[in-house]
Amino acid sequence: MAFSPDGSRFAIARGRLVVVYDVARRRPLASWKNPTPKYVLSLAFSPDGRTLITVSNDTVARLWDVETGCEKAALAWGAGQLKAVAFAPDGMRAAASGKKGTIVVWDID
Repeated sequence: MAFSPDGSRFAIARGRLVVVYDVARRRPLASWKNPTPKYVLSLAFSPDGRTLITVSNDTVARLWDVETGCEKAALAWGAGQLKAVAFAPDGMRAAASGKKGTIVVWDID
């Protein structure tokens, strides 16, 4: 689970399902399923709150549009399974940690 930077939304992963909630209205804003059969293990909002990044115990991090639930990009990494993910405070990079303690950093543009 993660709150957006301004606190107006939060996202939760339940298995393959990701749901973004509007806090003030107390209702779902968008939801989508991970396109692979893997469960979402970690997610994080971008600093502007418009993008969500997820990892799912595979070698791909996915960027999602928070409003629509549409996948914006898939960031591949061939060095093992990803377990946790975060955005840099400036939103220009994202990092993920792997099962064996490895770390990958992507430039986001």
